[in-house]
Amino acid sequence: MDPAVKAVLASGYVNELFLEDYQNEGFCGLLTKPYQVTELKELLDRLLSRDPEGLRGAGI
Repeated sequence: MDPAVKAVLASGYVNELFLEDYQNEGFCGLLTKPYQVTELKELLDRLLSRDPEGLRGAGI
């Protein structure tokens, strides 16, 4: 994955190992399904307000 891409993963199948590893796969955020639109908005607001170095590790 291009490191310049700010990708958020939304998944209905998430195990503990995946929760710990999604950042290593290039994702800067994670939402577990089902999620509310407000959760998506909060995550995107957080990600978009950070500088590029601070994008890793945002999850709901």
